[in-house]
Amino acid sequence: MNIVLVTGAAGAIGQHLVRRLAGNGSRVIGLGHGAAPEGLPLADWINGEIEASNLKALAARQSRPDAVIHLAGGSTVGPSLTAPAEDFARTVATSVRLLEWVRQEAPEAAVVLTSSAAVYGNAIQLPIPETAPRAPLSPYGCHKMMMELAGESFARNFGLRVASVRLFSVYGPGVHKQLVWELCARLSGGAQTLSLGGTGAETRDWVHIETAAAMLASAVALASPQAPALNGATGRATSIAAVAKAILSGFGAEADIRFTGETRLGDPVHLVGQPSAVLQVPPPVDALAGIAATAAAARALLKG
Repeated sequence: MNIVLVTGAAGAIGQHLVRRLAGNGSRVIGLGHGAAPEGLPLADWINGEIEASNLKALAARQSRPDAVIHLAGGSTVGPSLTAPAEDFARTVATSVRLLEWVRQEAPEAAVVLTSSAAVYGNAIQLPIPETAPRAPLSPYGCHKMMMELAGESFARNFGLRVASVRLFSVYGPGVHKQLVWELCARLSGGAQTLSLGGTGAETRDWVHIETAAAMLASAVALASPQAPALNGATGRATSIAAVAKAILSGFGAEADIRFTGETRLGDPVHLVGQPSAVLQVPPPVDALAGIAATAAAARALLKG
């Protein structure tokens, strides 16, 4: 049985990933903030920062990992605009500490870094190929790019096996942030008008959380000293206007949807990826159907 360390295992994607890995026979150990969610199939867990002492303690109790999937770090554009230094610390500094520990203590382990489509910025080609230049707009995107560069440096200089997965717009059960959850929360509060930035014609590549977990698990076998960067994408563009309507439908609510025409700093107009040719993942979930189902589940949760 192989041992897989998942940082940020208590987060939304982390929990789906842990269940997938454990279901496939891996012994999963975790590190992150807070208590491990009840029922999550973790063999061991440490509540704490990603630092050498905690990583060493886990390895001492369970043996060195065969693979590390790094989910901890900044997760959205918004907080990086209000607290860029904190986002840097959470994303870049933690990643470098993790890579350094792997270099010293578990150099044979495969390392998967969870990156973001935000590294592309306003792409000049759609869908965005993995070879497109990195040109991030937000601190969040910049910090994910720095994380990728750190992984590439450790791979090139020290022979670590690394892969980065650039996830696009993840949604689904447990994702309590970003557009789908935010609009559901407003509807739960009785909002009759949903005011959104932009024009509504902006498009995103919506990736169901189970698909995202499958992509990360698949990337373990692809980690190498060449440090490939892989698109966690479906290649399907869905407009923000269509998503807003799907949320209303799934939530079972009526509201006016209005767009201000103003784009938030750091938000690309279109962010749709060319799917990776090498990640082994299940067929993608239909975005609008999946978003409507997510909104229905959010209604039940919010209404309690």
